[in-house]
Amino acid sequence: MKVSSASLRRRISRSLVTVLVLTLVQIIAAPIFTNSALAYTQGTVTNGTAYGGTGGGANAANQNCTNGAIVAIGTTKSGDNLNSFMFVCKTINNNASLSATEVTTNVFGTPSESDRCSAGQIGIGVRVIASNGGSLVGGVGLICGNPMSQGNPNTRSIMPDALSTGTVYTFTCPTGQLLAGFYLRTGALVDQLTPKCSTFSAFVYAGIGSPTVTNVSTTSASIAFTALTSNFADTALQYTVTATPISGSAITSTGSTSPIVISNLRPNSSYTYSVTASNTYGVTASPTGTTIQSTLGLPSETDTALELNGTNQYAWVADTGTGGVFDLGTTMTLEAWVYPTETSSAIYIVATKVDSFQLFHIDGVWKYAFRPTATNFGAGLNTLVPVRVNEWHHIAITRTGNSSSFYYDGQLAYTGTGDVAGSSALNDNSIPFVIGGKTYDGVTFSYPFQGLIDQVALYSIVRDVAGIDADMDSYISPSSTGLRAYYDFNEGSGSVLYNRAQSATTNSDLAILGSPLWSDIKIVSNSGAYTTVKFPRTYINTNGGWVVPSGVSQVSAFIVGGGGGGGWNSGGGGGGGGFLIQNNITVSGTVGVQIGAGGRGGRGPDLTGVPTHVPLDGFPTIFNATSVAGGNKGTVFNTVTGGPSITTVSGSSGAGGTGA
Repeated sequence: MKVSSASLRRRISRSLVTVLVLTLVQIIAAPIFTNSALAYTQGTVTNGTAYGGTGGGANAANQNCTNGAIVAIGTTKSGDNLNSFMFVCKTINNNASLSATEVTTNVFGTPSESDRCSAGQIGIGVRVIASNGGSLVGGVGLICGNPMSQGNPNTRSIMPDALSTGTVYTFTCPTGQLLAGFYLRTGALVDQLTPKCSTFSAFVYAGIGSPTVTNVSTTSASIAFTALTSNFADTALQYTVTATPISGSAITSTGSTSPIVISNLRPNSSYTYSVTASNTYGVTASPTGTTIQSTLGLPSETDTALELNGTNQYAWVADTGTGGVFDLGTTMTLEAWVYPTETSSAIYIVATKVDSFQLFHIDGVWKYAFRPTATNFGAGLNTLVPVRVNEWHHIAITRTGNSSSFYYDGQLAYTGTGDVAGSSALNDNSIPFVIGGKTYDGVTFSYPFQGLIDQVALYSIVRDVAGIDADMDSYISPSSTGLRAYYDFNEGSGSVLYNRAQSATTNSDLAILGSPLWSDIKIVSNSGAYTTVKFPRTYINTNGGWVVPSGVSQVSAFIVGGGGGGGWNSGGGGGGGGFLIQNNITVSGTVGVQIGAGGRGGRGPDLTGVPTHVPLDGFPTIFNATSVAGGNKGTVFNTVTGGPSITTVSGSSGAGGTGA
């Protein structure tokens, strides 16, 4: 395979090693819950059916279980009638299991324990004999079951025995409730017995261990975790995975076991993941433990752009509200890589929020405009920088107060005012944000851009030249200070441009209209046994560069640095960039590709002593570990202060660059 660089026609560039930025997902690991304090809720204890007569009086020792339910009873009788009664309560743990702690309540007399539920079970009802013609109580037997579901019911013997003469009645607590106490009327004997039941809810079960994330696609992930080993409260658990972005609404997905796939995620965005489980009676402990990190989303292996036809193809989104993503106040930066294919007297818009800000070209030059109110943009600010068709160039505008700047291939090319906005805040209106044209309503569009657009970034701060240089040659960190929107255009297919900024929500993703083509930045051609890959500009993606195709281990490369900028005021031309031919370079994995462009040419009013912009050297092209220097800049010829202008003398031309 043969790799080559495009002949570099750009005027301005800057060398910077590409920064690979992986978006991190925070995954919360839940701690194990402890029973240091009761966390569940025991409902009001309510009376069930009364059995026996109405003699005697309300027993003053009537009590209920506190934070628990009945597991045992004790009775004695005189003849066919009870003459004592007690019960034993067992405390319930926070996770709905039974504690070893017990409390005995002697309601009437002090009998010994006569029957107990099987281990792990608890009272869910009773059987009662109404003796002496129904006026007294002759015996009581527990009905036991699993807490809290009442599963596996076990009808125990009536105590002290089932030989009392009378009618046997059966009472079971309502579903989900437990036997939590008794109301007695007593005289010399037990005249009446009323079982009492209570609800229990909001148990807190053990927390879920640390989950792991496996990418399924750029918008979905599989979340694996260690499921809890038991069905708490004798009821199966439902697991819920929650993905919480830095801002915006959380996304959830449920299932009965691990793993659980969660969908509708934003590619390469940051989420905090948590896994909880719940059933009718409670939920797992809140996941507030140790934070671990994992990558989200499949890293893009290609660098793609949208190819707009200049007729009916755009990307847009409705305004996000007052003070929203696209409302920038008095400071801003807007950046983009552009490849115009047409220039004429028509207006070709790169990006705009109408009546607020706009970056465009008309009559073959780059312009931009700022507005504080709903008025026409007018002519905008003319940068005098020509539009070069069929070439990739990075452009950026910044604005703070009544000062603005235009950057071309990473270097300052024009300084102007705040246009009609002056030093006022930009118009905070309800008009959509558009790439590749403009619209007031999302229905009717105009001024379509013709060519390719890529890597559009919008900041609420002023990026300095170093920051703009960095953005030009590397994948922008989603957590960059002031980054409101970043569209990397590396979806490669589909009808959505995702906002990659860390704080972004779906309401700032752009809908793509008109089905434009997705175009890879690199150009691949074949000739016989050779494949040539040409990079016309820096190759930018989350992978950090060009992914070497499977089966390729060596390449030959023709690497060209950027030419030097031309001189000023009779200064000479810039030197050509260096070039280097390398054969049989060993490559694997991902190779960084940073294309240096020509240095800025000298510029300024003729016949003055100092140029507005001094020329710059060309900038290096870097392929893998090899860097090729750019050409030297042309000279600046200064006139003598106060003397006549000299227009016939030429300065020296810049020296050519060299391979390194």
